[in-house]
Amino acid sequence: CGVPVCCSSGLPHAHRTRSLDEMGCTSSSNTAETEAALLSASITEVYIKPEHRSTIAKSPTASRAATLKARVDASTSVANRGDATVVRWDGVELTISAMRAEILAHVREQTSPEAKPSFVRIGSEKGITWEQNESLTAAAGGDGYFRLSGELTVPASLMVALLLDPSKTGYVDSTVVTMDFFLEVEERKTWLAYWNAMPGYGFSWRDAVDLTTFDVDEASTGGGCTLFLASVSCCEDEVGSLPGAVRAADRFFGYRFEPLNGGNGCKGMLVCQTSLRGCMPKALVNASVSKVLGEYMRTMEGVGLRMMAAGTAKDFVAQFPGLPQL
Repeated sequence: CGVPVCCSSGLPHAHRTRSLDEMGCTSSSNTAETEAALLSASITEVYIKPEHRSTIAKSPTASRAATLKARVDASTSVANRGDATVVRWDGVELTISAMRAEILAHVREQTSPEAKPSFVRIGSEKGITWEQNESLTAAAGGDGYFRLSGELTVPASLMVALLLDPSKTGYVDSTVVTMDFFLEVEERKTWLAYWNAMPGYGFSWRDAVDLTTFDVDEASTGGGCTLFLASVSCCEDEVGSLPGAVRAADRFFGYRFEPLNGGNGCKGMLVCQTSLRGCMPKALVNASVSKVLGEYMRTMEGVGLRMMAAGTAKDFVAQFPGLPQL
């Protein structure tokens, strides 16, 4: 999912494992629990930060998500959940399948070489370059539209699998309160997911429901397949916010991972535009989001390297049969 505010990390040296302190993973006081979760080959559908479990348990959000799931299943068969309609963040009603196709097409377009002239380079750190599309930023009232890119030393399929596991995301990202993949649309490939995150600086929590999916392109020159992971917010009225939270919207959020070095590494690209709404100054958000997301990509890379060293990466990716296997 496109959680917009993430933890920071250092740059991992190739094939060097890093401690939890080095990776900046501070979401749990129990480092043994965190270590086990990060290196485990298991996947989860729900993550709740331990100190907020009672708050989430009292929230009506879960029951509203269950109601949405029941509505989808009543309108179509489980095998054809993609035919059900939902309302995107901009008020447009689409089938889940059509929404999936549109966000994947957008990510493909904006991560392609042809889109380069539309972006202006604004910074670089730890091998990650970030750019901004000024016209798309202006069209969204100042919500920054950013593109990040850099070379990663783990396979593309492992990066996608890591980003699709709520537990891995939750333990790495200290801002995540909860992430719940509550409706599987396509088996181990497309979901509706609720997320809630703490922006910090005393601002209210932000939450949203995203359609999250991945896709695989044909073999490329780098050895292996190019993978896409995309999210877009929807179901704003059907699944209301946690009391006290502000409803955010991932207008566009997606990754492109092109294989490098025979598939042992990849070039990662991220395009994103998230509306945090409420009273958060857009200038503050735009000034920090690219660097933070770049650090997040490096941190996830570090988790992947540690899983490969621990021998758990292969079994972990195997639980997503639609991904190229390690």
